[in-house]
Amino acid sequence: MKTTSARTEASLVSPALAIAAPALLVGLVVSGIACAAAPAADSVTLQEIVVTATRREESVQRVPISITAVGADELTAGGIKSIEEIGLLAPGVQYAIPNGYSSAITTIAMRGLNSNTGPSTVGIYLDDMPISSRASVYTNQGSAYPFVFDLNRVEVARGPQGTLFGAGSEAGTLRFISNAPSLTDYSGVAHGEVASTEGGRLSYETGLAIGGPIVKDEVGFRFSAWNRQDGGYVDRVDPVTGNIVTPKANSVGKTVVRGALAFRLNENVLISSSVYYQNVRQDDAQRFYAAFSNADQGTFHNGVLLPEAWRDHWVLPSVKLEAHLPFAEFTATASYLDRDVTQLLDQSAFVCPSLGPTGCGNPLGIGYPNSLKNIAYTPTGLSVKAWTAEARLASNKQDAHISWVAGLFYDHRVQHDFQTSYDQDLVPAAPNLLAALFQDQHETFTDEQFAVFAQADWHITDALTATLGERVSNVKVTVEEFTAIPPAGAPADTITSSKETSSSPRVALSYQLNSNNLFYASFSKGFRVGGANAPVPLYCPQVVPPTYASDYVQAYEVGAKNTFFDRRVQIDTSVFHLLWKNIQQFISLQCGPFGYGTNAGSAVSNGLDLSLHAIVTDRVRVNLNVSYVDAYYDTSGYDKSGNILVGKDDKVGILPQVNAPWTVNASVDYDFPLGDGDKLHARAEGNYSSRSPGPFITQLVNSSNTYPLALPDPPTYLYNARVGYKRKKMDVTLFINNVFNNTPRLSKYQGISNSDLITYTTFRPRTVGLSASYDF
Repeated sequence: MKTTSARTEASLVSPALAIAAPALLVGLVVSGIACAAAPAADSVTLQEIVVTATRREESVQRVPISITAVGADELTAGGIKSIEEIGLLAPGVQYAIPNGYSSAITTIAMRGLNSNTGPSTVGIYLDDMPISSRASVYTNQGSAYPFVFDLNRVEVARGPQGTLFGAGSEAGTLRFISNAPSLTDYSGVAHGEVASTEGGRLSYETGLAIGGPIVKDEVGFRFSAWNRQDGGYVDRVDPVTGNIVTPKANSVGKTVVRGALAFRLNENVLISSSVYYQNVRQDDAQRFYAAFSNADQGTFHNGVLLPEAWRDHWVLPSVKLEAHLPFAEFTATASYLDRDVTQLLDQSAFVCPSLGPTGCGNPLGIGYPNSLKNIAYTPTGLSVKAWTAEARLASNKQDAHISWVAGLFYDHRVQHDFQTSYDQDLVPAAPNLLAALFQDQHETFTDEQFAVFAQADWHITDALTATLGERVSNVKVTVEEFTAIPPAGAPADTITSSKETSSSPRVALSYQLNSNNLFYASFSKGFRVGGANAPVPLYCPQVVPPTYASDYVQAYEVGAKNTFFDRRVQIDTSVFHLLWKNIQQFISLQCGPFGYGTNAGSAVSNGLDLSLHAIVTDRVRVNLNVSYVDAYYDTSGYDKSGNILVGKDDKVGILPQVNAPWTVNASVDYDFPLGDGDKLHARAEGNYSSRSPGPFITQLVNSSNTYPLALPDPPTYLYNARVGYKRKKMDVTLFINNVFNNTPRLSKYQGISNSDLITYTTFRPRTVGLSASYDF
C-alpha cells in the first residue's frame, strides 16, 4: 500500500490563499490611489465587454462571478480558433486530449474538478443551448466544442453555475456566443490562411461571414462558413518492421456552417432562428509510440495497425423569442441537438497483453502486435439526440430595489454509445469486416430533466447587494445495456433507472465601492447526474453496482474586480475553496476490457484565479492570466469489494488527466500607427504549466486504477508570435506558433497495468503561417 505523510496543520493553509489575499487587498489600496488621480484626457481605454452570465446583459466588471470574457477583437488578435487556445487563455481551465486508446477522447475541467466518467463537470453552451455529452465506457468521445469563427465572444464562468445553468455546470460554464443578425447594418469578413508545420504537411483555412438587414428594421440575416485543414505530422509505421506505412497521417479537417434569421414583429417582440453545423474528420491517431519516436529530434511515429479514422458531426437548429414586457424581459428558447460520432480503432495493444507472458510474440514486448492477423478491429461511436427548451423572465426596472430572474427548463437527451470488436486471428487477411464477432456492446442513456429556477438581487444600498438564488431539478435517468454476445454469466440486455431531485442554491454579497471597484463573496452549489452500469462476467471478482448517484460541489469564493487609471488597468482576482462530495469514478477492471462507474471519496480544491489587462502606453497592451489549483482527495474511497480506489491526499484525476497546479498565460500587444489610418501590430505570447507533484491514484497498490509507468506531465512552455500590417479594412499577419519548437512528451499512457507499450502526445511542432482578413 502506498503511504503518504500526513498534511501538517500549517500545510492545510493553501499557498493559493497566502498569495491571493494580498492580491485582493491590492484592489482596495490601488482603488484609493486611482480615485484621487485625475483622468487622462483622450487616452486609450480597455474595451468594455457585455456578458449574459447572469441571464441579463451586464458589463463583465460588474458581475460578481469569477468570469473570463474574450471578445471578438481579442480572439482575432490571439489567433484563437478552438477550445485548446481558450483553455490556455482562461485561468482555471484545463482542456486535455488524454492519451488513451483513442486520440478522440477529450476532457475539460475547471478549478481541478477533473473527471473521466459520466457527464462533464463543465457545462458547454452554444448561445443558450447546452451541447455537453457523457463520457461513456465504450467511446469516451467527450463533449462537442464549437470552433471560433464569427463569434461575438466566449464566456468562461468559473465555480458552480447550477442555479442559472443547471446540472453539468458544477465546476463552471463555458459559453460560445454567436454574432446575431443585424436589422440595421451590413457587416462581414473574408478570411484565408496557410501555414507550414515543421516535419508536417501544409495547413490551410478559409472563412466567410456576412450579415445585415433584408428588410431594414424588420428582417435580418447572418451567414458564415469556415473550413480548415490541419496537416499531419505523425507517421503511421508498421509495428513489426518499423517501416513508414503512411507519412504525416494525422491530418484533421474541420468545417462549420451557420445561418441565422431575425424577425422583429413589432417594437417589443423579436424572433430569431439559426442552424449550426459542424464536422470534424481525423485521418489517423494524434498520439505517438515511444518505441518508434524521438520527440527531441522531431520524429513522431504511431504504431497502430489500422488508421484511427474519426468523424464527429453535429447540427443544432434553434429558435429564440424575446419580448419586452412592462415589468420584465421575456425570453424563450428551444433547440434540437443531433450529433453522430464514428471511430475505427485497433485494440491489439489491449488484446495482446491478455494472451500470456509473451503477448502476441513481438520482441518489443507483450503490448505490441506481431502481424496484421493480430488486428482487433473495433468500430465505436455515439449519437446524441437532445431536445432543450427554456422560458425565463428578467426584471427590467433599472432603479428597483430588487432585480430578479426566474424560469423553467426542460431537457430530454438520449445518448447511444456502441463498441463492436472483431477477432482478426480467425481470418486469413486483414482488415476484413467479415471477421468473427466476439463482442458487440451498446449503451443508451436517456436523461430527462425538468427544473425551475429563480435568482434575486436585493440592492440594500446603492453600493451593497445581496443575491439569493435557487434551482430545483428533477432528473430521471434510464440506462439500457445490450451485449450481442455476452461474456460468461452476464445477461444480454438490462435496463436500470434512477430518479432524484437536486437543489442548486447560490448566496452572494457584493459591494460596489465605486464605478470601478467591485468586491464580492459567495456560496454556491452544483451537481451532475449519475448513471448506471453494464453487467460484467461472473469471472470478474469485483462487485459492480447497478447504478451510481450524482455528485455535487459546494463552493466558497471571495473576489474583486478593479479598474484603475481611467480604465487603463483591470485586475480581477478570486480565491476559492471547493468541496466535492460523492465523486463519480470510472473503474477499469483487470479481468478484461470492462469497467464501471461508482461513487467513491471526496475532494477539496483550493486556489486562485487572477487576470490583469493593462494599457501601458497608447501603443502597448499587456495581459496576464494566472491560476493556482490544489485539488486532492481528503478521504479515501473504496469499491463494493473493499478495494481501494482513491487514497487520501491523492491528486484528483487519473494520469494523465491531472491538473497542473500553476498555469500562466502572458501576452504583449504592440500597435504602431502609420499614415492614413494604417498600422503595424505585433503580439508575443507565452504559456506555462507546472508539474503536478502527486501523489496519484495510479500509484496505489492493489487498485484497479494502478498504472505503474504513468507519469505526470513535465513543466511545459509554449510561445507564439504574430506581426501584421493593417491597411483600412485589410489585415495581413505573419505568425509563428510554438516559436522554439518545444515538443515535450505529454500525456504518458500505459494502456494496461502489465503492458510495456507507452504512448505520448505533444504540442504541434513549430508552425509558420500567413493569414489575411478583409472586413466589409
